[in-house]
Amino acid sequence: NRIPPFSTHHVGVGGLVVSKSNTAKDQVLVIRESRGQFTNWKLPGGLASLGEDFGEAATREVLEETGVHCRFQSILTLRHQHNLQFGRSDIYLIVAMEALSTELRPDDYEVRKHD
Repeated sequence: NRIPPFSTHHVGVGGLVVSKSNTAKDQVLVIRESRGQFTNWKLPGGLASLGEDFGEAATREVLEETGVHCRFQSILTLRHQHNLQFGRSDIYLIVAMEALSTELRPDDYEVRKHD
Protein backbone atom coordinates (compact mmCIF):
# COMPACT_ATOMS: atom_id res chain seq x y z
CA ASN A 1 0.00 0.00 0.00
CA ARG A 2 3.00 2.35 0.41
CA ILE A 3 5.40 3.31 -2.37
CA PRO A 4 8.96 2.12 -1.66
CA PRO A 5 12.12 4.10 -2.51
CA PHE A 6 13.67 3.28 -5.90
CA SER A 7 10.31 2.19 -7.25
CA THR A 8 10.01 1.07 -10.85
CA HIS A 9 6.60 2.68 -11.35
CA HIS A 10 5.12 6.15 -11.35
CA VAL A 11 1.98 6.09 -9.21
CA GLY A 12 -0.70 8.69 -9.77
CA VAL A 13 -4.07 9.19 -8.14
CA GLY A 14 -7.23 11.04 -9.08
CA GLY A 15 -9.81 11.89 -6.46
CA LEU A 16 -13.48 11.46 -7.37
CA VAL A 17 -14.81 13.84 -4.73
CA VAL A 18 -18.56 13.88 -4.21
CA SER A 19 -20.26 16.53 -2.09
CA LYS A 20 -23.57 15.27 -0.80
CA SER A 21 -26.14 17.91 0.02
CA ASN A 22 -29.52 17.68 1.71
CA THR A 23 -30.85 20.59 -0.34
CA ALA A 24 -29.26 20.14 -3.76
CA LYS A 25 -28.06 17.44 -6.10
CA ASP A 26 -24.76 15.73 -5.37
CA GLN A 27 -21.80 17.54 -6.91
CA VAL A 28 -18.53 16.17 -8.33
CA LEU A 29 -15.33 18.21 -8.00
CA VAL A 30 -13.28 18.78 -11.19
CA ILE A 31 -10.46 21.16 -12.09
CA ARG A 32 -9.58 22.92 -15.34
CA GLU A 33 -6.15 22.17 -16.75
CA SER A 34 -4.61 24.13 -19.63
CA ARG A 35 -1.73 22.70 -21.65
CA GLY A 36 -0.77 24.88 -24.59
CA GLN A 37 -3.85 25.60 -26.66
CA PHE A 38 -5.89 22.82 -25.06
CA THR A 39 -8.06 23.11 -21.95
CA ASN A 40 -9.49 20.03 -20.27
CA TRP A 41 -11.53 19.26 -17.18
CA LYS A 42 -10.17 16.49 -14.98
CA LEU A 43 -10.31 15.01 -11.52
CA PRO A 44 -7.93 16.66 -9.06
CA GLY A 45 -4.89 14.49 -8.43
CA GLY A 46 -1.26 13.87 -9.19
CA LEU A 47 1.75 11.74 -8.37
CA ALA A 48 2.00 9.98 -5.03
CA SER A 49 5.09 10.77 -2.96
CA LEU A 50 7.41 8.06 -1.67
CA GLY A 51 5.95 6.42 1.42
CA GLU A 52 2.41 7.73 0.83
CA ASP A 53 -0.49 5.37 0.53
CA PHE A 54 -3.12 5.95 -2.15
CA GLY A 55 -5.64 7.63 0.15
CA GLU A 56 -3.03 9.98 1.61
CA ALA A 57 -1.81 10.97 -1.85
CA ALA A 58 -5.31 11.68 -3.14
CA THR A 59 -6.26 13.64 -0.01
CA ARG A 60 -3.11 15.77 -0.30
CA GLU A 61 -3.49 16.38 -4.03
CA VAL A 62 -7.17 17.36 -3.77
CA LEU A 63 -6.38 19.76 -0.92
CA GLU A 64 -3.44 21.33 -2.81
CA GLU A 65 -5.33 21.77 -6.06
CA THR A 66 -8.73 22.83 -4.71
CA GLY A 67 -8.50 23.63 -1.01
CA VAL A 68 -11.25 21.09 -0.32
CA HIS A 69 -10.77 18.79 2.66
CA CYS A 70 -11.93 15.26 1.99
CA ARG A 71 -11.85 11.72 3.29
CA PHE A 72 -10.67 8.66 1.36
CA GLN A 73 -13.37 6.01 0.95
CA SER A 74 -12.23 3.35 -1.51
CA ILE A 75 -10.32 2.53 -4.67
CA LEU A 76 -12.68 2.62 -7.67
CA THR A 77 -10.44 1.62 -10.56
CA LEU A 78 -6.83 1.13 -11.57
CA ARG A 79 -4.94 1.44 -14.87
CA HIS A 80 -1.46 -0.03 -15.42
CA GLN A 81 0.69 0.88 -18.46
CA HIS A 82 4.25 -0.14 -19.31
CA ASN A 83 7.31 1.52 -20.88
CA LEU A 84 6.38 5.15 -20.36
CA GLN A 85 8.52 8.02 -19.06
CA PHE A 86 12.10 6.91 -18.25
CA GLY A 87 11.14 3.34 -19.19
CA ARG A 88 9.01 3.02 -16.07
CA SER A 89 5.55 1.63 -15.78
CA ASP A 90 2.67 3.85 -14.72
CA ILE A 91 -0.10 2.99 -12.30
CA TYR A 92 -3.05 5.38 -12.04
CA LEU A 93 -5.88 4.94 -9.56
CA ILE A 94 -9.18 6.74 -9.21
CA VAL A 95 -10.35 6.77 -5.62
CA ALA A 96 -13.73 7.65 -4.12
CA MET A 97 -13.62 10.52 -1.66
CA GLU A 98 -16.15 12.33 0.48
CA ALA A 99 -15.97 16.13 0.64
CA LEU A 100 -15.62 17.42 4.21
CA SER A 101 -15.63 21.08 3.14
CA THR A 102 -17.01 22.90 0.11
CA GLU A 103 -15.10 26.18 -0.02
CA LEU A 104 -12.62 26.25 -2.89
CA ARG A 105 -9.18 27.57 -1.87
CA PRO A 106 -6.61 26.21 -4.31
CA ASP A 107 -2.90 26.61 -3.62
CA ASP A 108 -1.55 29.46 -5.81
CA TYR A 109 1.42 27.36 -6.95
CA GLU A 110 -0.85 24.52 -8.03
CA VAL A 111 -3.08 26.93 -9.97
CA ARG A 112 -0.10 28.39 -11.87
CA LYS A 113 1.17 24.88 -12.59
CA HIS A 114 -2.10 23.99 -14.37
CA ASP A 115 -2.56 27.25 -16.33
